Amino acid sequence: MLVNSESGAFMDDQNDQACSLASMPNGSAEFDELRRAVANNYDVVSTSYSFGAIQLDVISLRDPDTLLDEATLNAAHSDMAWHPYWGKLWDSAIGLASILADQDLTGRDVLDLGCGLGITGTIAAAQGAQVVLADHAPPALDFARLNSWPWRERVEVTFVDWRKSDMGRKFDFIVGADIVYDRHDIPFLDRFWKQHLKPDGTILLTDPARLMTLDLMPLIQAAGWNIHRQPLTTRLLSKPINVFTLRLV
Repeated sequence: MLVNSESGAFMDDQNDQACSLASMPNGSAEFDELRRAVANNYDVVSTSYSFGAIQLDVISLRDPDTLLDEATLNAAHSDMAWHPYWGKLWDSAIGLASILADQDLTGRDVLDLGCGLGITGTIAAAQGAQVVLADHAPPALDFARLNSWPWRERVEVTFVDWRKSDMGRKFDFIVGADIVYDRHDIPFLDRFWKQHLKPDGTILLTDPARLMTLDLMPLIQAAGWNIHRQPLTTRLLSKPINVFTLRLV
């Protein structure tokens, strides 16, 4: 898979609007119930993105920083079962989605690990893949279901904790945006990847050129992974991000 995205991703600012979800097209009873639940619990916004020829309307939090602040306060009083990072549309996810938008993924199995809002895996599904959107944060799964709805026939949304979960299946691609930042997670990610990646499979990771992530790459390499790093710029991003391609030695 080449890291080459000429078309990039574009956000149509004129389509960035407050969204009660009432304007979204009617679907099944399941879809209607889901959008009501999200609208009742969160202040959301709908933003249109173009990834090559793929048009994607993304439902996200209007102000994800508020969620981060609240979670930080709560964490001071109790251990959080999950973190609030799902609530923000990260540049790393946009960049990774733009890479997948350039690929023909027909017949491929893709796991979007730590999917957050589900953007990356949704683009993979639009490109023909059978996709699992997986996250540890239950609210993220609701947003991922909404955002991937037009391609729901090729998408499964499920809870996964990479420290504990065994999905009982393997994938051609495991993709993750901004999931490598904690040294303590490396042994768990290594085990999870090896357990769920096909023998000739590929892992694609992105991050915003974070020094912490670069410092962790030697630990991953020492566990038996061949790592290739390449910068990526799309016209939506203000600065390049890093793309890491991992394959087992």
